[in-house]
Amino acid sequence: MTNKEILNIIDRVQPLLYTRYNSQPNVELHNNIYERLSGIEGMDGEYSPHGEFDWSCGTIYLYTLRMVSVEQVIKTLIHETVHSTQSKAEFDFHYNNGCTYDNHPLENQARYNEKYWKEYV
Repeated sequence: MTNKEILNIIDRVQPLLYTRYNSQPNVELHNNIYERLSGIEGMDGEYSPHGEFDWSCGTIYLYTLRMVSVEQVIKTLIHETVHSTQSKAEFDFHYNNGCTYDNHPLENQARYNEKYWKEYV
């Protein structure tokens, strides 16, 4: 998908997510996590997530190389918007006490909400 297509989806879906989750984080597009963190264009690595939420600045980062469909963009927006409503302290607590992505209760909650993606098409 092009950045323009992704931005059009964000512009259409984000106000609806705000209504549902009462949270409207900023959204930024980056090719992947390696480019964003290093600041070096073309930087690549082994694995890049679809997106992430940064509690310190209230921003969702969408990684465009992973945004291959309307479904993926919307699911990622939902997932990260749910994180924006959660407690960073609780989020970190679970990871620091043995949870993995697969059994982390706040990740499970975010994944659960992804099932509503078709409501935003």
